[in-house]
Amino acid sequence: MQQLPDIIDLPEGQLCYWPEWLSLPEADHFYQQLLEEVPWRQDSILLYGKVHKLPRLQCWYGDSGTGYSYSGIRLLKIFRSGCGGWVMTLTLCW
Repeated sequence: MQQLPDIIDLPEGQLCYWPEWLSLPEADHFYQQLLEEVPWRQDSILLYGKVHKLPRLQCWYGDSGTGYSYSGIRLLKIFRSGCGGWVMTLTLCW
């Protein structure tokens, strides 16, 4: 039986949190797929005159014409054929 999400009200919207949306084996499966399919990158940032690698991998997926930038780092939309440009695992469209 599908559990209802926890609804969290935010100043400009709502967050629907599904704490047990995936079982642990399903979550591990999707995690491994995303590690393999997504072109992750590790950027660097300049802080107090020194260059530091960010402590995370990142990739930007979005709709056509979108991008994201912060602290001088610009992430451009990744385009892939099929599933509207998204990797199949992100769309669950296999």
